[in-house]
Amino acid sequence: MKQFAVAIAIALTLSACQTPENHWQNALNAGWVAAVSAQTARTEAEWKTVVAQWSAAIAELKQVPENSNEYAQVQAKVEEYEANRGAANQHMLQARTTQPESIDASEDPTKRLAAFRASLSTIGPDSAIVADVSYMEADDKRRTILIEVNDEWLSHSKSVRLRNATKLQQIWALHRDPESLDRAYIKIESATGQHVGGSRAIDGSIIWVED
Repeated sequence: MKQFAVAIAIALTLSACQTPENHWQNALNAGWVAAVSAQTARTEAEWKTVVAQWSAAIAELKQVPENSNEYAQVQAKVEEYEANRGAANQHMLQARTTQPESIDASEDPTKRLAAFRASLSTIGPDSAIVADVSYMEADDKRRTILIEVNDEWLSHSKSVRLRNATKLQQIWALHRDPESLDRAYIKIESATGQHVGGSRAIDGSIIWVED
């Protein structure tokens, strides 16, 4: 699946950065990726990817030398990340026998939209940025959803907006087509109709936000 390719790319990128002082930041970056993936993981394959991502982060932490200024923090992070990996592994095992019900292509699309709205709480307090969600009628084939955000969206930094937009796309992908995450497209607009982010045309999972 595409997520496995993402995990491999992350591992290759991290392994390419062998400078000791980079291992700490590499580990934090990999941990952030794993945490984001865990927000929307549901299937065994998705949880397996999360486990691999936590393992990559732990491997980076263990490369930090003992004489590093961050070494004390590293030891605490190793424990934290190993606990997170253990929890992800448990979710993976549970998913083997409790897979989420797949959505049939003939199912009423309004049910998918309702399920998406119900899942917004998984992104935490930031879910309040979503004012409305609807289908783009002119884009019926892709089933792109139009997400209207409120003024709070604009008050966040670009990195926070990109993180939230990525989460929104991942949540929609789980309801749109869990087996083809790149086919789930979103378009994000402000209350005034300004296009402020969403999916790239080439791939639904490639997300951008306005500077």
